[in-house]
Amino acid sequence: MERVTLYKIIRYAAPGTEEEQSYSLMPWELGDEGEDDGGHGYLLPEGYVLAERDGIPVIVDRDGVSCGIQAYNGLPVLVDLTKKQAILLEIEKKLLERREAAGLTRAELASYLGITQKELYEIENGEKEATTGFFRRAAEFLGCDWLELI
Repeated sequence: MERVTLYKIIRYAAPGTEEEQSYSLMPWELGDEGEDDGGHGYLLPEGYVLAERDGIPVIVDRDGVSCGIQAYNGLPVLVDLTKKQAILLEIEKKLLERREAAGLTRAELASYLGITQKELYEIENGEKEATTGFFRRAAEFLGCDWLELI
């Protein structure tokens, strides 16, 4: 599966209204109106790839038809209007992959990091955010650069 970086865009709302959230293949650049989350890696489903149209990144199906990305319950969804389907995108699990490649159990890494296995599971699966310090300690134990885990 192809990997793609998506940015969660948060547009600030006027007083008394809710913030808007969406996803983009490009970081937010419009200043005070909003911001992005720095981007996270996601896996594209089989049959979809990242392409470029007029210098702008797009996700296309096997036939080269562009697909959209929308936020649904705070998560990114690939919208394929041709097939009339929406596919929840799975977050890239770099920490999990690195831990398994090192032959470590979740219990071993969690013990080293001083957290529960449940907390480690949540971080590995993108259910919970972790600090830079967390990733630095994990990278030290796994023998890699901390940026490879985010």
